[in-house]
Amino acid sequence: MRWLKALSARTLAFHNDRLEHHYGHDHSHYFQIRVLATITLAVSLLMMLFLIGFAVIDTSLLAEQTKLVFLPLLVAVITPFTLSYRALMNGRDLWARRVVAATVLVAILTAVGLTGGFPGSVANPVLLLPTLIFFCLFGARAGIGMAILMPACAAAMFLATKVFGFEFPDYTSRASPELNVGLVMVTAHLLVALVISAYESNNRRLARHLDAEIAKHAQLANQDVLTGLGNARYFDQELKRQLAAPVIEGEPLTLIVCDLDRFKPINDSFGHPVGDQVLAAVGKRIGALTKHGVDVAARIGGDEFAVILLNCAPTDLPSVCARIRAAVTAPIALRSGTFQVGISLGCARASPGCRAPIELMKQADDAMYRDKKRER
Repeated sequence: MRWLKALSARTLAFHNDRLEHHYGHDHSHYFQIRVLATITLAVSLLMMLFLIGFAVIDTSLLAEQTKLVFLPLLVAVITPFTLSYRALMNGRDLWARRVVAATVLVAILTAVGLTGGFPGSVANPVLLLPTLIFFCLFGARAGIGMAILMPACAAAMFLATKVFGFEFPDYTSRASPELNVGLVMVTAHLLVALVISAYESNNRRLARHLDAEIAKHAQLANQDVLTGLGNARYFDQELKRQLAAPVIEGEPLTLIVCDLDRFKPINDSFGHPVGDQVLAAVGKRIGALTKHGVDVAARIGGDEFAVILLNCAPTDLPSVCARIRAAVTAPIALRSGTFQVGISLGCARASPGCRAPIELMKQADDAMYRDKKRER
């Protein structure tokens, strides 16, 4: 059993790699093609099983004449489905979909025509399959078109029999009518279950992919690419939200605004790539000092950072600022050398009932500029 499991895993990996190679640029299309490839392969294998069953079944249950008619019909179904699967593996999905749709339509109409026509055919239930297949392959418009065409074909068979006296051949086994019904019902239900499960599986995969993409884009929209901290847009949103939220218990929020000193000479002398590395290192150090999921750290300008502290007591604020200053001013070792920057800090504490972010930012900016003058 181990070798069978290993073979199945390798086959599935090869199957997915080929599909990813041809269709991976469009994830929605890729998931749809995976479903179609699975269906074509599964139907081919299912029809092969029916082919073997028809070939070995006892003639007391299935007449020889029935075998001679339906064995070639099964081969005629297996061949295009196998070719369609190969076409999908080679990136020819439109050709494969057309072949699958045409094969299903012709095979079902042929099966009904060879078993007595409408309404006497035991295969009448499978007349619903083309509508389902066309909807999955080509969309709602094609499905609605087939929902109109199939009753028209059934009506044409009925008129050919009742009005024009045409007699459709009936190659169903007279030895076991129950077997005829059983084969048709089992086949129809297996195919419908396969199509529905594959279609639903595709929808689930696509929904998970879309959710992941939405979350990814939402994160990118709020993240500063260089430092990994929040960007100015995210900071503004969080500051407004936190100020609007009532303080049920604990301390009101504290805002710290940071501006780097002696950064411009580094950026001018060594170039923007080195300056970006310095900013990334500073951002990482500031982010490491904030409580993940509680505090907010953001890069709000070129070399400006801001931190929103929640539930920070006034007595703890000096030690927090000291840790930020010590972390940022520590030497930054890069490939191009070791660099050191200074930092100016300004703090503002939201008073009870404060709802104006601009006012709080102005207080923190004023405090930061006073600190910068002292540093100079």
